[in-house]
Amino acid sequence: LESNVMLASLISCFQLYNPHSHNITWPLAEEDFKYLRISSIKTSTSHASFGLNDVLPRVEKDLKDEMVKIFKFFDSFSRILVPKAALNILILVVIFSHDCCQLEDKKTVEEHRHRYLLLLFECLCQSEGVLGACNLAFRLHGVVQDLGRICQLMGQKMVSV
Repeated sequence: LESNVMLASLISCFQLYNPHSHNITWPLAEEDFKYLRISSIKTSTSHASFGLNDVLPRVEKDLKDEMVKIFKFFDSFSRILVPKAALNILILVVIFSHDCCQLEDKKTVEEHRHRYLLLLFECLCQSEGVLGACNLAFRLHGVVQDLGRICQLMGQKMVSV
């Protein structure tokens, strides 16, 4: 389940990824500005941004390879051009994955996942047409599986740390 949440979190973070600058950027909220003032950190813009080179010195040695893989994933995922509405539905699809989980009510989880998969396909059909939706769904399946493996590896390393 932790892997599902990590996977959903990374897909959510992807929405903040800029493939041109290779940075994750988001607008600062009022609470962010308050924290920055209290911490005596000066900012010249209303956005926070960081890239792989900013992250690597701040993570433990064991996780550096996974950080590189995540940013490479973001680069390749950005080339797929998944509509934003579909990304939001995809987050729900990965949350309701029962892979690597021991569940008491597996049937209910499968029903929810099936419902969100149908919504995802309908969303893709609206923007891509049926054939385009099938092609995009095929590519999505592969990249989500790849990101899932990265999340499992990260989870294992975090447990051992």
